[in-house]
Amino acid sequence: PLSALFGQDFIEQVRTANDIAEVIGGYVQLKRAGASFKGLSPFTKEKTPSFYVNPDKQVFYCFSSGQGGDVFRFLMLYEGLRFPEAVERLAERAKIPVPQPDPRAVRSAGTAGLLEIQEKVREHFHSLLMRSPAAQIARDYLKKRGLTAATAKAFRLGYSPDQWDALLKWAEQETIPAKMLERLGLIVPGQRGFYDRFRNRLTIPINDERGRTVGFSARLLGSGKEAKYVNSPETEVFSKGKLLFGLDRAKRALMEVRQAVLCEGQIDCMTAQMNGVENIVAPQGTALTEYQARLLKRYADEVILCYDSDTAGRSATRRNASALLREGLIVRAISLPQGQDPDSFVREKGGDAFKALIASASDIFDWEFEDAARSIDLAQPAGKLKAAKIFAELWTAIADPVLQEGVLSRLAERLAIPAHRLRDQFAASAPVEHAPRRAATAEATDELAETLLAYALSGESHAFFIYSHFEPEWLEESSVKAWLTELFKNMEAEGWESACAIPEGPESEARQRLKARLLTRLVPKQGKDSRGDLQQCLGRLQERFLKTRIETLRKGFGESTQQAEIQREIQELRLKIDLLRKELTSQA
Repeated sequence: PLSALFGQDFIEQVRTANDIAEVIGGYVQLKRAGASFKGLSPFTKEKTPSFYVNPDKQVFYCFSSGQGGDVFRFLMLYEGLRFPEAVERLAERAKIPVPQPDPRAVRSAGTAGLLEIQEKVREHFHSLLMRSPAAQIARDYLKKRGLTAATAKAFRLGYSPDQWDALLKWAEQETIPAKMLERLGLIVPGQRGFYDRFRNRLTIPINDERGRTVGFSARLLGSGKEAKYVNSPETEVFSKGKLLFGLDRAKRALMEVRQAVLCEGQIDCMTAQMNGVENIVAPQGTALTEYQARLLKRYADEVILCYDSDTAGRSATRRNASALLREGLIVRAISLPQGQDPDSFVREKGGDAFKALIASASDIFDWEFEDAARSIDLAQPAGKLKAAKIFAELWTAIADPVLQEGVLSRLAERLAIPAHRLRDQFAASAPVEHAPRRAATAEATDELAETLLAYALSGESHAFFIYSHFEPEWLEESSVKAWLTELFKNMEAEGWESACAIPEGPESEARQRLKARLLTRLVPKQGKDSRGDLQQCLGRLQERFLKTRIETLRKGFGESTQQAEIQREIQELRLKIDLLRKELTSQA
């Protein structure tokens, strides 16, 4: 854990010495708003304040960007610092002496230790690129691709020598154990021991959103039978499907404009960013994962797809658009001139021309229609059917039912097909796994679940009241339900205060953001009125659960051989709902 670098006691001392409202007040003009402070978001451009700081809970939450957390998290986001740097900065502010981490602790500190080594390797590769005579082949390649020394420095590009054990020998001099390099995927076990994974390659560091180097992509230099690109394997710190190249540099711009440009390659991304297109990122491969789509949603409301104009590029645009639509994002696309990619376009015409192209991006359905019209005769019935099959995957991916209806009407008009016929065709053509997202009932239940979690985190008496009156079956499976279940389990063993602490782990960052949002926006009333509000929340959750159960029984009614029993159960459930409503009315 990160606490191994300084010690948890020291981190808590620094946290306690830095009041979050005072720290953030040095960056943002805050005004008192009840129990909290509010101000304009430091992460987006807005006119109405949506940024809240809760001094009682020592958390902040920004509703326009979705960011939130404690005082360390704010500094990491605003200043682009890593966690240890944020701790040191705040320790300095509070005039608390910073202990020097034990190198042995750094080496054995799990993920933190691995990241320290990864950073050292990155700087070693970068130093070789900039200074080693053997790296001339890499410098020539950069010149050929139009990548300047400034780009190489900004992205810490590097060079891995054309040797089997160059990294191993360097690591031995630095007293870095080979096993640590193996855990990072930098060396590979062979019959005669370990050998370097990257040989005679330009190394491109891959950073997470916090700017920590978690892996590498390495491009072969010169001719050879090996793969052109070799990437780090999946490791404890590197998961290709959970990263977006360039996000660490782009996130401030993304939050300001709430728009992301998605391109295919790392060189495309680097060239565009260095030429003023700061809100561009690239997935690690052409297929966008669900996790990456959700990551984009955290920073942007709209995504513009910018892929090559060949068949593979158009296919990637279509596939990735579906993933983004399923997350409720607005999706647009641009068509590059034939034979060009973002890198060649920017080098030939400049960053301003690329920005103008981005500004002219088409709605994804207009883009798809124009693309289909190039190869399909849309005046013929067979052409209309073929086009409908192409549109089906995109249409069924739309998360918002209102937007879905609007798009259906638009497409029906352009294809000259009755809307109900087109809907039937979409239903027949669309893959089952791309069914529409959750219904409105599920979304409302999630909101109630978050309110319940806010109560549980806000006070011990609330938490134990929920524990004794709540049934887990009232909630659908979700991260909120998982947290509530974990909270109640830990309360039994450790007590409420310890159970509310968020331990370091894969979900800690997401939970910090959720907790900050809940305790700044959904913070429940305290005192005598709060119990009634809590009972109303529990009652509404139970009512929704009972209604869902009735609907499930109704759907299976026609096919069941036990219709009388089902009818009786439905009547019992309706009676429960009536009694529950009366109880809620009397409590209101």
